[in-house]
Amino acid sequence: SESSEKVKSAFEILMQKLAHPDPVWKEIRTSIGAGATSIHLLGWIFDLLARNPQVQDELRTEIEQNLSKLKSLSLTEIEKLPLLTAVIQEALRLY
Repeated sequence: SESSEKVKSAFEILMQKLAHPDPVWKEIRTSIGAGATSIHLLGWIFDLLARNPQVQDELRTEIEQNLSKLKSLSLTEIEKLPLLTAVIQEALRLY
């Protein structure tokens, strides 16, 4: 159909742009890859928490008690939450 041809054409254009050697497009490719990795990590973390409701409850408590104390969501600040750090490290270790 005509609409699927337009979608395919738009996809082809995007793929051509992503293959472009321009540094801006290189950065976009890197960001897309990093985003996909982060999304997968979050999925693994949510799966682990769903399988371990006690840890999920403890983590929720840790976050609720400390969220207002965090200056940002930087790695330095997140490392101040030991259970959250442990959950992230466990997800990375397992997957």
